[in-house]
Amino acid sequence: MSPPAVALLTEQIAAVLSHNGISSPDEAFPLFDRDQDDLLSVADLFESCKEVQISTSEQQVAAWIACYATQNDKSFLTSEAWLLALENADGSRVLEVFFWLFAHFAQICSSIRRLQHCL
Repeated sequence: MSPPAVALLTEQIAAVLSHNGISSPDEAFPLFDRDQDDLLSVADLFESCKEVQISTSEQQVAAWIACYATQNDKSFLTSEAWLLALENADGSRVLEVFFWLFAHFAQICSSIRRLQHCL
């Protein structure tokens, strides 16, 4: 997973937290730790991403976790590593783009239809 893709997934997670009024990644860790074993596995995060409508693959989630894992086993994150991964994340840009697209969706569709008629 390239650094921009890692950053995008980080920002998407931060956007979900922000949109749902979760002010601290620490507060969110138990919500993403599906099996409540105090470790965030690929399966935990992938299922959580699907549930909150973050479009990603299991391979992308595995790469994201491996990027931020602080222990030798790169297949999971501890709560401390989760906090480090999200400490500087700012999901507001993702939310701004989403809401801009939502607000302009009809206009974008209309423009696309006009372009299709020109072809």
